[in-house]
Amino acid sequence: MRTQEDVLRLEAENRHLRDRLNSLGDVTVEMRRGVADLLAPVTRERPELRLAIRLLASEAGLPTLCGRRECRRAGVCRAENIPPACQPHWSEELTARFDYIAVGVELSALCQEQEQAGFHAYACEQLGLTPEKTDMKTRKKSGGKVGVSRSPNSAGRE
Repeated sequence: MRTQEDVLRLEAENRHLRDRLNSLGDVTVEMRRGVADLLAPVTRERPELRLAIRLLASEAGLPTLCGRRECRRAGVCRAENIPPACQPHWSEELTARFDYIAVGVELSALCQEQEQAGFHAYACEQLGLTPEKTDMKTRKKSGGKVGVSRSPNSAGRE
C-alpha cells in the first residue's frame, strides 16, 4: 500500500516530467523552424559572371588596353564590376560570347533556386510549417547588369 509520502513524491515527479515534456515541445518547434530556414532557397551574387569577364578579356588581350592599372600591370583582367573598365574595347563577338555565358549562368541559377524552393516547400509541409513566399522582385541581381553593353559610350568605370 502506498503512503501519502509516496503519492506526493510521484505527483512531484509527474509535474517535473510534464514540464520537461512541454519544454521539449517548444524546442521541437524551434528545431523544425531551424531546419526549414536551413532549407530555404537562397539567392546570391553570381561570381561566375565576373570570372567569365576576366577570362574573356584576358583571352582577348584586353588587359593591356584597360583603364585599370592593376589589369595592365598583371597582364590579366581583374574586373570587379559588370561592365568592366575595358568594356569599350570589347568586340561584338566577345560581347556576344559573354551574353551567352551570362544567360546560361542565370538560367542555371534560376533552375537551382526553383528546385530549392520546391524542396523547401515540401520540407515545410513535412515539418508542419508554412513556407514563406519569396517575392521574385526582391531577388538579388547577378552582381550587376547581365551582359556587356554594346555601346562604348555607356561604359562603366571601376
